[in-house]
Amino acid sequence: MTETRTHLSTLIRSPDLEKISLMLAKPNIFEILRLAQHEIRHSNFLAWLLDPSQSHNLGDTFLKWFLKEVFQDERVSWIDEFDVDGVKTTNIIIHREYEHIDLLIEFPDWIVVIENKFGSSEHNNQLARYRKVAERNFPNKPKAFVYLTPQHEEPKSEDDRAVYVNFTYGSVIQLLEQACEIYSGTMPETVLHYITDYIRVLKRYVMQDNDEAVELARKIYRNHKQALDFIFEHKPDRLLEVDKVFRQRVTARGYALGSKGKGFTRFLTKELDPIVPRESDGGWSNKESFLYEFDYRNKKIYFRAMVSPGEQPLRQRIMEILSKVDGVNKTNSKSWSAVYSQRFPNPLTGEKFLDDEKLVEEIDKLLDAVEPIIEKTSECLVDGIKNDFDVVDY
Repeated sequence: MTETRTHLSTLIRSPDLEKISLMLAKPNIFEILRLAQHEIRHSNFLAWLLDPSQSHNLGDTFLKWFLKEVFQDERVSWIDEFDVDGVKTTNIIIHREYEHIDLLIEFPDWIVVIENKFGSSEHNNQLARYRKVAERNFPNKPKAFVYLTPQHEEPKSEDDRAVYVNFTYGSVIQLLEQACEIYSGTMPETVLHYITDYIRVLKRYVMQDNDEAVELARKIYRNHKQALDFIFEHKPDRLLEVDKVFRQRVTARGYALGSKGKGFTRFLTKELDPIVPRESDGGWSNKESFLYEFDYRNKKIYFRAMVSPGEQPLRQRIMEILSKVDGVNKTNSKSWSAVYSQRFPNPLTGEKFLDDEKLVEEIDKLLDAVEPIIEKTSECLVDGIKNDFDVVDY
């Protein structure tokens, strides 16, 4: 038995592996709906918890606990945490995505702005822009600004640090655990399940700490590092699997495959393939001057009719010929030029298409959708190339 096989054998017989499998098998509504790592979904759930009129039976308790934590900070000088219990909350409005602000709590006399950030960093002066939005729309109301992050990340600019109260998801967990302990007897059972599921998701996916499954996973990795590294190194590559199926469906329609690329399927019609010039340096590996391509590397799929880099007279002639087709874009680019582009929403690498039959069905739909533009552009290019390309000096 090889050393690697020995390590793998030890791993598959590990009781810890069985234990973590059982932990992960416990149903969690946020994991089932794949909401655990979506920032906007966390903001939606927090808005529900903060709203006294919602069905959680907490009334304004969670809201006031949250406000007390915020108002104890010295950055909020116009109100004190001891004033919160006397605040009326019957006529507040909780806004979602208010001019891109994640959460905005509007009281009759003041507002609280909450920027929820995890999984990505602050960018494009977001916090400063949100301050301006609040000042512009609520000029006469005092304001509190909250920066909600997993691990007490601070705003980048000094001006924002002077205004935004740092609030962590660890504090959110503490408030929710406190609510479950005190009000579990009066909460609807489904609400209690939602909140406990949410606490578990925060610990596992946002904080990545203080979660039994996370700690056990780290233990398993420490104890079986060589076996797990070997597995990770040889795990299936979904993009390559999709590549294979996509190329099969393209050739099944009589198209000729073009230069390869991971996450791309490129091709020409059978009429274009023999006559498209192949002398474009700096472009695709097979030097095609023009190709159709599907790009499915990310969450959206793009179909493009592409002109590659190369000799400018050749590129200009191809684009001039294609400009006669309705829907084709005119471009002044001297490098890569997408003369036609269309976007589709479904990620082919998603779990929905792990079934090959569904993947084939989806790819066929994509090919059906672009077939008209392929036919028009191919016919136009074939005529143009045959008529005068041989006399064009490129």
